[in-house]
Amino acid sequence: MTTQPTPQSSPIKIDPKAIQATVIRYVVPTLVGVLVSLAAKAGFNLSPAQAFGIVAPAVGTVYSTVAHYLEAKFPALSRLLGATKPASLTK
Repeated sequence: MTTQPTPQSSPIKIDPKAIQATVIRYVVPTLVGVLVSLAAKAGFNLSPAQAFGIVAPAVGTVYSTVAHYLEAKFPALSRLLGATKPASLTK
């Protein structure tokens, strides 16, 4: 019985700075959602459940979606996500 040789694959090299940038790109829309929900809670007399359970995730999702769309069209707008350039996790 012969065995097939296994192909040698090169290990993926992860760039730690890219991971940091990805975390920042995730945190910025979340913070925007939280800040808007705090303002909505104060201005519209919302309960904490309404503010942080509905407003924060909705605003964060919309902000992130719009920012990623604009970044795809205009890479310089990656600053909307807290980054200086679009993220890439591999070197």
